[in-house]
Amino acid sequence: MVVSLLTVCGTDGKLAVSPPLTAPLPLNAVALDTDAALQMCMWYDEAATIVGGWHHLHFHPSIDLEKVLAQARHTKRWPSVKRG
Repeated sequence: MVVSLLTVCGTDGKLAVSPPLTAPLPLNAVALDTDAALQMCMWYDEAATIVGGWHHLHFHPSIDLEKVLAQARHTKRWPSVKRG
């Protein structure tokens, strides 16, 4: 589950509480499991988060962050390729 001040995402990847369409993504977000971490990485632009960006993404210590980031990069680069 992704938790923030404005948004809550369920394990199905759908927003449970949605911000207004004009609201920006939250500045601080927390992913508590691997699926939420992947979804959060898909929503946020990596350049706007990791390398001096505005958004600060936080991940539970049990999440393999390198694996999640690699999977998100792959999916963004080749969105039509199905993962097994």
